[in-house]
Amino acid sequence: MAADVVDKLGRFGIPWIEKQADVGSLLAYYISNESHDSAAILHLVLGDRSAARDQLDAQIRRFPGSRDRLTAWARQIGLDWNPAPDAGAER
Repeated sequence: MAADVVDKLGRFGIPWIEKQADVGSLLAYYISNESHDSAAILHLVLGDRSAARDQLDAQIRRFPGSRDRLTAWARQIGLDWNPAPDAGAER
């Protein structure tokens, strides 16, 4: 069993960790997996408030029910953001 764990760690675990080794790689990972709220946080860490707003709009497009929660969160952290008019529109 231990050999199987070591094998899987080497084939899956370590490569996944290496892909998340820096903020840029982690940001690309979140965007590619449509985890836009997490990507917004990383954009804020990097100081790109405009990109953070864009990611929040994308999150609302994907999950329209998240509009109120994300709007409240943005207000709480002092991010000047109003969801784009088309964010949350039915697809």
